[in-house]
Amino acid sequence: MGAIIKACSVSTDETGTSYLSSAASAVKNCLEQLSPVKKGVGLLINTGVYPDRHIHEPAIASLIQGVLQKSFRAILKGTFSFDLHSGGGGVVMALSIINGFIESGKIDYGVVVAGDSVPFDGTAGALMIGRGQSDEGFKIFSQDTYTHYSSDFRSYSNYSGNAVELFINQDHEYLNHCLQCVKKSVRRFLLDSALSDGEIDLIIPSQSPEGFASALADLYDKERVVVSNGEHKCYSAEVIVAIADAQSGEIFRNSRKVLFINVGPGIIVDLALYLNPF
Repeated sequence: MGAIIKACSVSTDETGTSYLSSAASAVKNCLEQLSPVKKGVGLLINTGVYPDRHIHEPAIASLIQGVLQKSFRAILKGTFSFDLHSGGGGVVMALSIINGFIESGKIDYGVVVAGDSVPFDGTAGALMIGRGQSDEGFKIFSQDTYTHYSSDFRSYSNYSGNAVELFINQDHEYLNHCLQCVKKSVRRFLLDSALSDGEIDLIIPSQSPEGFASALADLYDKERVVVSNGEHKCYSAEVIVAIADAQSGEIFRNSRKVLFINVGPGIIVDLALYLNPF
């Protein structure tokens, strides 16, 4: 049994500053796409890195669930929600966690939500996955960490005057290092999965650092790599935005074997093989 994508949504808060608002809206859209859901959502995982006012307690996932609780009381009754802090590489890791619970029969549906209030535009994305058939859905996950590049990207928040500001230090070689790490991880992933590069129909990657998705398109074939709107700058939600972009056309539904590539500081590379249901 595999967990398949049931719904995908991208939302931007009108003010461009509130992650909580855009995240709740994205999850709401996913829940409405499946309404009425006969069985509730078992897990809600937030992987946003830069939330409103940089708060991390209580869990942003619980605040999102609280916003939606009244409208979706039956669906969210008993939902366990938590935050997963994994830099910009949290979406695929969260999918791995939810997939495990679905495969074990513990839950029927799970939702990953991601996005940031700063430094970008408050865009959030939500992805709902649920029980599928044995020959479809997420099949293989992997994670590699390249700690010798751990200082390439550092972000922190601190008071500056009367406001909390975000500071980001990114090494000029960060993009090249991400590409080197991803190429190494993908090569090992395909070997371990007994797959060749040519068997992958579609690649859905992170869209950051700037130029990363375009470089992958040059490396693996422009027709197979999703580059979102000139590499949409929304950081945490970029993989979900890329999924939504691919689903808006024919390319996603016509691709059987889909490879997800999520890269973030660390450098952490999370990969997942997804078999599209036909």
